[in-house]
Amino acid sequence: MQLDADLPTALVPLAWLIGRWEGAGVVGYPTIESVNFGQEVECRHDGRNFLEWHSHTWLLDQATGEKVRPLSTELYVIAPEYVAMGVTAAVELVDPEQRDAVLEMVSEVIRLHLWPLGPGGPDGLGWPLGRAVDDRFRQ
Repeated sequence: MQLDADLPTALVPLAWLIGRWEGAGVVGYPTIESVNFGQEVECRHDGRNFLEWHSHTWLLDQATGEKVRPLSTELYVIAPEYVAMGVTAAVELVDPEQRDAVLEMVSEVIRLHLWPLGPGGPDGLGWPLGRAVDDRFRQ
């Protein structure tokens, strides 16, 4: 197997999933008539630390095998790995009487900035998946 050069190390154990597959089969349940269906599955990555999984199924014409109508579409994003990190901040108090309030406010601002979902992140929209917290965002 040849690995993509931009495949993150954390995804190497899942590399065998990357690709596109399609096939046909028969689906049936005791309460419905059996029908032919087709399915296409694609798993891909864009160099960031997650995989996208797309699955599409179609009802197939019994005689020709041609697509008649969609049955389902699924999209999964295989979860990113959260990495624990520590933050140290130096704060100079102007009014020592406000110490507790200032520390609480600083903690909340840091927590909100690093929060992965909106209203967190550097722009209030959360952090895009796979985006690292680098020095320019830790100011």
